[in-house]
Amino acid sequence: MNFVNLQFLSLFPEFFNYQSLAITLLRLTLAFFILRFSEKLLWRKKIVEVVQKDQFHNPENTVDAHNKLQTEKVFLGFVGGVGIIGGILLGIGLFSQIVCIASAALFAVFIFLPGSEKHARELYFVLFMLSIALLALGAGKFAFDLPL
Repeated sequence: MNFVNLQFLSLFPEFFNYQSLAITLLRLTLAFFILRFSEKLLWRKKIVEVVQKDQFHNPENTVDAHNKLQTEKVFLGFVGGVGIIGGILLGIGLFSQIVCIASAALFAVFIFLPGSEKHARELYFVLFMLSIALLALGAGKFAFDLPL
């Protein structure tokens, strides 16, 4: 019985040797974007705190508006803090698949969040797909995770 040796047609077959380095670059890119995204959320939390202080001194505002700002402040602080921790863990390659699940869920929520601009939704979609891809591919080289 003859077995056929199938060869891949590629212009640069040597690049297949660097596949795990490409996965590492994708992991570091996603970690960078998660850290930047979390930093923006934490800055937005500071803005909400300033608005909350201004509304506290205004007697026309209701307790309901104050509670809404308080809830938004807690949410932004929690998601921003978890994002910072997740970005650092993903950057060093520790618990990368768990961080990818969490970031995929977060970016999926932000894709469908009302009030997001079109280009922001497109970026969230790309980061969502990158999270899913890294979930399947693993952490790559120079990571503390063991490949599954």
